[in-house]
Amino acid sequence: MALTKDFKQTVVERVERDPQFATKTDKPSKSLHRMLSPKGNPSMDNLAAIFGAVRSRLNVGIEARSIQLTP
Repeated sequence: MALTKDFKQTVVERVERDPQFATKTDKPSKSLHRMLSPKGNPSMDNLAAIFGAVRSRLNVGIEARSIQLTP
């Protein structure tokens, strides 16, 4: 299923709506805004914290798979 909204935009909007969401990632909301800005470059640890908070809130599992693209 394709995403209908940019992930960064979704998380930023969530932080603005729900400051408690930021505490679930153990990151200050200002740091979340900065790392998810157009020039942001979040580390894998930070992305994992965000994914964990989203997964917990939605009560869903997240599965990562790699695919091989053919030229």
